[in-house]
Amino acid sequence: QGMSAASQSPSVAPRASFRLSDFVVCEELGNGSFSTVLRASLSSLGNTNHPGECESSSRAGLGDGSCAGQWVALKVMEKSHIIRENKTQAIKQERLIMNRIVHPGCVRLLYTFQDATRLFMGIELCAGGELYSIIKAKGCLPNTQCAFYTRQIL
Repeated sequence: QGMSAASQSPSVAPRASFRLSDFVVCEELGNGSFSTVLRASLSSLGNTNHPGECESSSRAGLGDGSCAGQWVALKVMEKSHIIRENKTQAIKQERLIMNRIVHPGCVRLLYTFQDATRLFMGIELCAGGELYSIIKAKGCLPNTQCAFYTRQIL
């Protein structure tokens, strides 16, 4: 009670001073009503293990402070669209919630940054995709798979 989100969560994503040009963008992973998610890697920090060929990676940004050469899901949101659609509060809530969630079954918000026209969220990449996409592709899952995914979340 009376505590800020930063004091409740041991892992608050920093507001970084990156630019989109600091990243190598490999592909679009998906898009939604007010954002596009890209698979991207920081390129400007001189890491020699740079994933220039866009090979896959299972997880990125494990919190060791070194992000160069690691793939992230880079969520890109247009400020004008957010304002026009009255989504400002929803975006603030998303960041707050992602900062508070620390669980091995949930992706982590690694950092945020912005430019004059866009907001960016660097999110831990899970190369297998979203559970929603798996369910949508298969139509429905057998009970054994449902039980497996439920155990992973809990």
